[in-house]
Amino acid sequence: MAAGRYYVDTSAYLCVLLGEAGWEQIARQLDRAQLLASSRLALEAERTLAHLRTALWFHQREPITRFVSRDTAQTQAARELGLPL
Repeated sequence: MAAGRYYVDTSAYLCVLLGEAGWEQIARQLDRAQLLASSRLALEAERTLAHLRTALWFHQREPITRFVSRDTAQTQAARELGLPL
């Protein structure tokens, strides 16, 4: 059974993919979860707005369990928009 619906930000995805510091903790959080991401994952232009809008779109249709990001500003914006962290 899945742990929930998690929106995964590019920073978290790349951290796990590249084995950067903290990747194990993120991988544990994402284990068994339904992972959602913007189709613009590889494009970083305007990523904060695109990711937040996409996460809100998913959340409004069916609540996500957690917004996962290593980007401090984006995490703060997600918090302010009421996305679960």
